[in-house]
Amino acid sequence: TGGGHSVSNLVLTFDDAGAGLLPSSNPDVSGTYRPSVYPGPVVLPPPAPGPAYGTMLAGVAGYNPNGTWSLFVYDDTVGDSGFIAGGWSLNLTTGAALRGMADLAVGLSSGPGTLYLGGVIKNTVWVTNLGPGTATGVVVTNSLSSGQVVVAGIGSLAAGAVGSASVAIAPTQSGEITTTVFAVGNEADLNPANNTAQATSVVSIAAPAVLSGAMVNGQFHLTVAAQPCCAYAVLVSTNLTSWTSLCTNSTSTNGFFKYTDTTSSATTRRYYRTARIE
Repeated sequence: TGGGHSVSNLVLTFDDAGAGLLPSSNPDVSGTYRPSVYPGPVVLPPPAPGPAYGTMLAGVAGYNPNGTWSLFVYDDTVGDSGFIAGGWSLNLTTGAALRGMADLAVGLSSGPGTLYLGGVIKNTVWVTNLGPGTATGVVVTNSLSSGQVVVAGIGSLAAGAVGSASVAIAPTQSGEITTTVFAVGNEADLNPANNTAQATSVVSIAAPAVLSGAMVNGQFHLTVAAQPCCAYAVLVSTNLTSWTSLCTNSTSTNGFFKYTDTTSSATTRRYYRTARIE
């Protein structure tokens, strides 16, 4: 702020309730201002903490104020210098909470990490209330980056209590799918950063299954060629309406398995099909 203008003997007060912002390019003058942010990357040099930097003093509301506070000042224009002659101070104003406070922390177990399109991602979500108050109306939202969303209600959690929810969602597209879970309650959350968790799964499109067969010595010999190391069922019908499972087997690492229908000689007409088993 303040452009390239020299200043001296300023008293600057920063307050979320300030009437305006410090000027971007005009000279700074003494007064009360809201925290000011202007375009352009600003990274304070060590020992200052790295970005991202907050834009509201109220960002520290709900935390224990006791401890060491530090002020970091950085002039990023070459050739300038200066100092804060009168020091600095920090005044904290407290107020009565209008609603209870809690701290919901989320944990996530998600799997499988790899699956085929049409499969299901199964998630177990744990929500811990770190307190200090009871969390009421706790709701978990489970969403996939492919668009599906499931919302589960957990209810109330006393301080220190743990609730859980199990959610199963089938992705509708292939690729890398991100699972995001988020928990929220009715109370003000002291640490919203731990309200969410993520996991990633890779969804592939399975190779199409091909069923072939031949009659040998009065029996029908079938071969299933499909996605390697997956389970498939072979079904039979005499009318293309009702189907009966003959077997369920897993393909080899090369994507094959064979089956012989020993009852095929008993009828003059049969239809066969195969289907992947989840």
